[in-house]
Amino acid sequence: MYIRQTAYNGTFYPSDKAKLAAEIGYYLENASSVIKHPTAKGIIVPHAGYVYSGQIAAYSYMSSSDCNPSKIIVLAPSHRYSFEKGSVIPDGLYRTPLGDVKIDISAAELSEKSSMTFLKAAHDSEHSIEVQVPFLQTVFPNADLIPVLIGSQDPSICTSIAADIASIYEDEKQKPLVVISTDLSHFHRYDEAVQIDNTTMGIITEFNEDTLYHSVQNGSEACGFAAIYTGFKLLKKFGAKTCEKIMYRNSGDASGEKNRVVGYMAAVIY
Repeated sequence: MYIRQTAYNGTFYPSDKAKLAAEIGYYLENASSVIKHPTAKGIIVPHAGYVYSGQIAAYSYMSSSDCNPSKIIVLAPSHRYSFEKGSVIPDGLYRTPLGDVKIDISAAELSEKSSMTFLKAAHDSEHSIEVQVPFLQTVFPNADLIPVLIGSQDPSICTSIAADIASIYEDEKQKPLVVISTDLSHFHRYDEAVQIDNTTMGIITEFNEDTLYHSVQNGSEACGFAAIYTGFKLLKKFGAKTCEKIMYRNSGDASGEKNRVVGYMAAVIY
C-alpha cells in the first residue's frame, strides 16, 4: 500500500502534532465569524507556509465547514514536474503529523481515465496538496481524499480532466467538496502585488474560466491557474453558480517584508 509521507512538516507547518493542531485551531478560531455556506461546492485556498497563508486558508475552510462531505477532491498545481495529464494517487494513505487520511476508493477508478495518470515523484515532492491535508483532517475528519495534481496549463487538458472527474461522480447525490489550491502573484513589491491581485480576484469571482485564461495571458498571476480552470469546469458540472471572495492578504502582511511578496486569496464557490 502506498503511503504518501510528509515532506514539508517542519518547514511549511509544524512537525509536532500538538503544535500543528494548536496552530490550525488558532487560525480557525480567528476565522469563526465568517459566513458559513452549508451548500458550498468548492473553495479556493492558498498553499504557502502557514505563517504566511494559514489564516487565509482558515477562512475558506470555515466557510465550508458545515458541508459535511464524505470525500474531498484537492486540485493543485504541480510545481516541480510538468506533464500533460492529471496525476491522482489511486489508493493508500496520505500522512501528516495529525495522522493518516484514506485515499477514497473512487480515486482508483479515476486513475484509469484517459486524462489521468499516477506520477509518484510529483506527489512525493509537492507541497500544494500536502499543506491542505492538516486543515482537512481538522475540519472534515471523516472525509476521504482524492488528491489530484495538474501538470499542464493547457485549457483543453484541464477540460478533459474536469470531464473525467465529473463522470466518476455523476450518479452520486452528494458530490465531493472541491478544494482548489493556488497562490496569486509572486515577488512583486507590495503595492504592485495588491493591484495585480485585485484584478485577478475580480476575474476569478466572475466564475468564468475562459476569461481567467485570457487574463493570465495578459498579466494576471495565479500559480494554480490550471487548478482553478479545471475546478471551475468541474464545479459547474456539479451545479455551482457563484464564486465569492472571502479574504485577501499577501506575505508582506504577515512578515512585514514588502519588497517581494506573494498573494493569497480565500473564496467559496456555491
